[in-house]
Amino acid sequence: MSIFYAVGLGAPDAEYYDRAASALASDGPEVNVTAGKEGWILILGAIYSRIGHFPELGLVLNATFAALTVCVAGLTAARLNLPIGPTAWFTAAFPSGIIWSSFLLRESFSWLLIGLCALAFAGLARGSVSLVDIALAIAAITGLLLVRGTAAVAVAAAGLIAIAYVRRRYLSFMLGTALSALIVFVSPVGARLNDIVGGITVETFNTSRTALSGSATTSWPTVEVTGVASAWEALIVAFPRVMFGPYPWEWPSMSAPLALDGLAWLAVLGLTVIGCFAVGDRRVAVLLLPAAVLLAALIVGSGNYGTMERLRLQSTFLMIPVAAAGLVSLIPHSNTRIRAPRIPNKPGF
Repeated sequence: MSIFYAVGLGAPDAEYYDRAASALASDGPEVNVTAGKEGWILILGAIYSRIGHFPELGLVLNATFAALTVCVAGLTAARLNLPIGPTAWFTAAFPSGIIWSSFLLRESFSWLLIGLCALAFAGLARGSVSLVDIALAIAAITGLLLVRGTAAVAVAAAGLIAIAYVRRRYLSFMLGTALSALIVFVSPVGARLNDIVGGITVETFNTSRTALSGSATTSWPTVEVTGVASAWEALIVAFPRVMFGPYPWEWPSMSAPLALDGLAWLAVLGLTVIGCFAVGDRRVAVLLLPAAVLLAALIVGSGNYGTMERLRLQSTFLMIPVAAAGLVSLIPHSNTRIRAPRIPNKPGF
C-alpha cells in the first residue's frame, strides 16, 4: 500500500486495468480487452461499481491472493511429501513476489490459480483419483482462462501429460484426452480457446517481441523469425536470458529489484536441480513440466527483462517446493523429510 501512496499505480499495465475497470463500472466507453485478461478487470469493475474508485481495495485483494498462494504451495508440498515449512517460507519471502503483488496487476491472481492447478495435479498423481481434485483442476483452469488465458492452456496440457507420466496410464491418457478434446470443442469452451490461441501466429510473436524489446531499457536484441535458421538464432538469443538472466555483469546497469530477482532465480534454479536428485520421485513432474512449458512460452515471446521476470514468477512458484527439498538436502542432520514414498498406482485412471 505504501508503494501506491508513494508512486500511484506505478506500472503501465496497472493503469490500463484501472482505466478499463473504471470504464466498466461507469458504463463508459468500451475498452478493448484481449481474450484471457478479462477476469481481473471484471473483479476490479465489480469493486468500483459497488464501492467506488478505490484501487486500494484491489491491492488488498492482491495481497490476499499472494498470501493464499503461500498456503496452497504448502498444501502442494504436503501432498508430494516435500518440505512444507521451507516451501511456505520460500514462497512468502521471494523478493519479486512481494514486489509484484504490491501493484494493481493480475499477477497474484494468476499465481494462486496456477498453484491450485498444481495442488489438484498433485492429488490426481496419487494412487486414487478424487472427484474433488478433478473439480478443483477444472475450476482453477477455468478461472485461469479468464485471468491469463495462454497460461491456462499451457498448464492444462502440461498437467495432463505429467499425470499420465506419473501414473503410467498412457492409453487411458490418450483416450481421456481425445474425449476431453471432443467435449471441449463442441462446447462454448472451444470458442473460448479459439479466442485465446486462435490468433497466435509467428507474426504475432515477432510483433510482441519487437514491441517488448523496444519499450524498455532492460530489453535485449530480438531476432525476427522467418524460417528455421532465424528461429534457431532467436532461440539461441532468448533461451539463456530466460533461463539464466539477467547475467551478473548486467546487474549494475539495472534497478535493484531486477538484479535481486536474477540472483533469487538462479538460487531457485540451482536448488531445483539438486532437489530433483534429492527427492527421486517422478511425481514432481506435475510441478516441473508445467513450469518448463511456461518457461518455453517466455523463451518464444520475451524481449525485455522487466516483463520476462514478472512472468517467470509463474514457473518460479511451481519450482519452489522442489527447490525447498534441494535446500533441505544441503542442511546437515536435517529432520525434514524430503523423499516421498513410492505409492503404487491403482486401477481406475
